Amino acid sequence: MRGLRAAALVVLLVLTGCGDQVLPVSGPSLVAVHATWCQPCQRDQPLLAEVAKEFPVTEIDIDAQRQLAARYGVSALPTYIVMLAGREVARTSNLRSALNTLRSFNQLSQ
Repeated sequence: MRGLRAAALVVLLVLTGCGDQVLPVSGPSLVAVHATWCQPCQRDQPLLAEVAKEFPVTEIDIDAQRQLAARYGVSALPTYIVMLAGREVARTSNLRSALNTLRSFNQLSQ
Protein backbone atom coordinates (compact mmCIF):
# COMPACT_ATOMS: atom_id res chain seq x y z
CA MET A 1 0.00 0.00 0.00
CA ARG A 2 2.84 2.38 0.85
CA GLY A 3 4.43 1.76 -2.55
CA LEU A 4 1.12 2.42 -4.22
CA ARG A 5 0.83 5.76 -2.42
CA ALA A 6 4.35 6.70 -3.44
CA ALA A 7 3.59 5.75 -7.03
CA ALA A 8 0.38 7.79 -6.91
CA LEU A 9 2.35 10.81 -5.72
CA VAL A 10 4.82 10.39 -8.55
CA VAL A 11 1.96 10.06 -11.02
CA LEU A 12 0.24 13.11 -9.55
CA LEU A 13 2.17 15.39 -11.87
CA VAL A 14 0.46 18.36 -13.41
CA LEU A 15 -1.06 17.18 -16.66
CA THR A 16 0.77 18.93 -19.47
CA GLY A 17 1.34 18.48 -23.15
CA CYS A 18 5.05 17.72 -23.10
CA GLY A 19 6.30 17.48 -26.65
CA ASP A 20 4.92 14.20 -27.86
CA GLN A 21 3.27 12.86 -24.72
CA VAL A 22 0.71 13.65 -22.07
CA LEU A 23 1.75 12.80 -18.53
CA PRO A 24 -0.82 10.77 -16.57
CA VAL A 25 -2.22 11.89 -13.24
CA SER A 26 -4.06 9.89 -10.64
CA GLY A 27 -7.77 10.52 -10.76
CA PRO A 28 -9.81 11.88 -13.64
CA SER A 29 -8.36 14.43 -16.04
CA LEU A 30 -9.21 15.90 -19.42
CA VAL A 31 -7.38 16.20 -22.71
CA ALA A 32 -8.91 18.97 -24.83
CA VAL A 33 -7.93 18.93 -28.50
CA HIS A 34 -8.69 22.20 -30.25
CA ALA A 35 -7.53 24.75 -32.84
CA THR A 36 -7.47 28.52 -32.81
CA TRP A 37 -9.60 28.66 -35.97
CA CYS A 38 -12.29 26.29 -34.61
CA GLN A 39 -15.41 28.25 -33.61
CA PRO A 40 -16.91 25.52 -31.38
CA CYS A 41 -13.52 25.28 -29.63
CA GLN A 42 -13.55 29.03 -29.00
CA ARG A 43 -17.12 28.85 -27.73
CA ASP A 44 -16.08 26.21 -25.18
CA GLN A 45 -13.10 28.18 -23.81
CA PRO A 46 -14.96 29.80 -20.85
CA LEU A 47 -16.35 26.44 -19.69
CA LEU A 48 -12.95 24.79 -20.26
CA ALA A 49 -11.39 27.38 -17.93
CA GLU A 50 -13.97 26.42 -15.28
CA VAL A 51 -13.26 22.70 -15.79
CA ALA A 52 -9.54 23.42 -15.30
CA LYS A 53 -10.30 24.81 -11.84
CA GLU A 54 -11.77 21.45 -10.86
CA PHE A 55 -9.71 18.91 -12.85
CA PRO A 56 -6.29 18.72 -14.52
CA VAL A 57 -6.65 19.74 -18.18
CA THR A 58 -4.21 19.36 -21.04
CA GLU A 59 -4.93 21.46 -24.09
CA ILE A 60 -3.57 20.22 -27.40
CA ASP A 61 -3.56 22.63 -30.34
CA ILE A 62 -3.98 20.32 -33.30
CA ASP A 63 -1.98 22.65 -35.56
CA ALA A 64 0.97 22.96 -33.16
CA GLN A 65 0.97 19.35 -31.89
CA ARG A 66 -0.13 17.27 -34.88
CA GLN A 67 1.73 14.12 -33.79
CA LEU A 68 0.19 14.16 -30.33
CA ALA A 69 -3.30 14.72 -31.74
CA ALA A 70 -2.70 11.89 -34.23
CA ARG A 71 -1.57 9.61 -31.38
CA TYR A 72 -4.98 10.13 -29.78
CA GLY A 73 -6.72 9.47 -33.11
CA VAL A 74 -8.40 12.87 -33.24
CA SER A 75 -10.34 13.42 -36.45
CA ALA A 76 -12.82 16.13 -35.41
CA LEU A 77 -12.71 19.31 -33.36
CA PRO A 78 -13.23 19.89 -30.58
CA THR A 79 -12.40 16.53 -29.03
CA TYR A 80 -12.51 16.02 -25.27
CA ILE A 81 -10.89 12.87 -23.91
CA VAL A 82 -11.58 11.88 -20.31
CA MET A 83 -8.58 10.14 -18.81
CA LEU A 84 -8.40 8.08 -15.64
CA ALA A 85 -4.88 7.31 -14.39
CA GLY A 86 -3.47 7.87 -17.86
CA ARG A 87 -6.03 5.75 -19.74
CA GLU A 88 -8.80 6.97 -21.99
CA VAL A 89 -12.21 6.17 -20.53
CA ALA A 90 -14.46 8.43 -22.61
CA ARG A 91 -14.36 10.64 -25.69
CA THR A 92 -16.82 13.29 -26.83
CA SER A 93 -17.14 16.56 -28.73
CA ASN A 94 -19.42 17.92 -25.99
CA LEU A 95 -17.56 19.58 -23.13
CA ARG A 96 -20.55 19.44 -20.75
CA SER A 97 -20.78 15.69 -21.29
CA ALA A 98 -17.05 15.37 -20.60
CA LEU A 99 -17.45 17.39 -17.40
CA ASN A 100 -20.29 15.13 -16.23
CA THR A 101 -18.10 12.08 -16.91
CA LEU A 102 -15.18 13.64 -15.00
CA ARG A 103 -17.41 14.34 -12.02
CA SER A 104 -18.81 10.79 -12.10
CA PHE A 105 -15.34 9.24 -12.03
CA ASN A 106 -14.27 11.69 -9.35
CA GLN A 107 -17.18 10.58 -7.10
CA LEU A 108 -16.32 6.92 -7.70
CA SER A 109 -12.69 7.45 -6.71
CA GLN A 110 -13.54 9.15 -3.40
